[in-house]
Amino acid sequence: MAILPSRRAGLEAAAKTIAKNKARYEVVEKLTGGKVPWWAIGLLHMRESSCDFSTFLGNGEPLNRVTTMKPKGLGPWTGSDAWERGAVVALKIDGLDKVDTWNIPTALFFFEKFNGQGYFKEGINSPYNWSGSNLYTSGKFTETPAGSKFNPSLRDLQPGCAPMLQILIATGLIPSLVKEVISMATDATTPAVPVTPKNTATGVTINKSQNLATHIITAVGAVLAALGLSQAHSLYDVVTSSNLLGGVVVAGLAMLISHFNVNGANDNTIDLIDKVITALTPAQAAKAQTLGDFVTEAQPSPSSAA
Repeated sequence: MAILPSRRAGLEAAAKTIAKNKARYEVVEKLTGGKVPWWAIGLLHMRESSCDFSTFLGNGEPLNRVTTMKPKGLGPWTGSDAWERGAVVALKIDGLDKVDTWNIPTALFFFEKFNGQGYFKEGINSPYNWSGSNLYTSGKFTETPAGSKFNPSLRDLQPGCAPMLQILIATGLIPSLVKEVISMATDATTPAVPVTPKNTATGVTINKSQNLATHIITAVGAVLAALGLSQAHSLYDVVTSSNLLGGVVVAGLAMLISHFNVNGANDNTIDLIDKVITALTPAQAAKAQTLGDFVTEAQPSPSSAA
């Protein structure tokens, strides 16, 4: 998936609003017994009402009256915690409070279920998930007194959950999903014909045709591509030429060095690491610190193979 350039600013603004409201979404997360993560609640809230806390999470109608659209006949909710109580009701309707593991595919499945799966029947990707990306062009359901009606030529201009989620992951605000993306990217760069280099721990493999530094650059490039951040070929160029998220880059680099075993590093690798660290701004370095927990978890023991 790639974010459309014409939509990126709006999607980034939407993701920023979700992040700003994190504390309030965490209250609802706790009310679901920790079952529905704050970021999933925030993405649904943005889609349903542009994060308007005076509206019902289930369909964007005002909280202070009984709902007349699907889901009908719910509410009203009043009081200082009206939005939170209504949100829990909405999340339970499609069983989001029963999900045990929230990864990227699971999240996208339940986002579409929350909205309705009519787009599948129409043979198009749901704009609820994909609006603002290259995986959606047109086609949208609208509510009428007679019910939902599909218009194949109507374009959904709201921010889609998938590109907003991609941006939130790239900010480092969802460490578990950053780890998932990095894992997918490292899996994608596993050499087709692995070999065991000399003077490294048993079972550690690198690409026979590349030195370790080059392979790390290639793998981190895959991480960045998976996050939709860049198509650049040089990690150093990515960090120094733009205001990208150094925390994600450093986390990916640390995990990949761990994966390939630093004992196999050469002078080029050390030089690359020095350049990356030097290039980080204080803000980027701070982001790197927030990702330290899962980077540490990824470190193998000295006796283990990568």
